[in-house]
Amino acid sequence: MWNITHINAETPSQTSIVFGGVSGRETVGPTNRLGPEGAVYILAFPGLGYIKLTDVGSHGHGPGSWKVSASGSSDNWTYEGNGQATVSVEADGSYTISGGSNTITGRVTKF
Repeated sequence: MWNITHINAETPSQTSIVFGGVSGRETVGPTNRLGPEGAVYILAFPGLGYIKLTDVGSHGHGPGSWKVSASGSSDNWTYEGNGQATVSVEADGSYTISGGSNTITGRVTKF
């Protein structure tokens, strides 16, 4: 399981919302625990776009054995144990997800 501990949105509205999850256990809000494997979330930035986050699950042991796919990035965000992600989005649509075992960059999908 993982969660988003901080979102910095340098976007037109300077706000964000996360929603989605496993059917019957949908969530809204970045402080809820997210997952399990297969769960899909949308992190939306009004006036700019969104990042689709898909819990890929565990693939082996060692640093970064738990993975989350993020749209707009060719890399997975990885973590151990209870992952805690920090998301930063710039006004031009570029983003960074850090925390966990690595840091990834990408671009939001425009609305």
